[in-house]
Amino acid sequence: MNIITKKRPVPSGKPVCDVELERLTTKDTVKLGDGLQFFLKYEADEADAIDKFIEEYKSMRELDERHLLLREMLEGYCKEMMGGMQKWAKAKLFVAAALSIGDLITDVIMIVEYYGSGEVGYT
Repeated sequence: MNIITKKRPVPSGKPVCDVELERLTTKDTVKLGDGLQFFLKYEADEADAIDKFIEEYKSMRELDERHLLLREMLEGYCKEMMGGMQKWAKAKLFVAAALSIGDLITDVIMIVEYYGSGEVGYT
């Protein structure tokens, strides 16, 4: 597994890569990949992340000017990359919603039992 295909952690700070498109090296492309991951983590959706990513990096602005399908390709890549993570996010959301509904049901049961016992005042 090489440096480009291995799983990498999302950087905590925005990577810096101010290189022209023709002068990109393998290390620069890794920085650009980290930059895309960074923006995907901190932006609301893929389209916003891609816009910020292209605006931030000189080589990506040049590539966007030359290739009209760059944004579409990046959106497809981001959806593919985030696909597995979104499945787990949806699962966590449904589990959290189920726990919340269960908590609401137990609260209602306890309130009904409290009022059914004839007690008045605070518990």
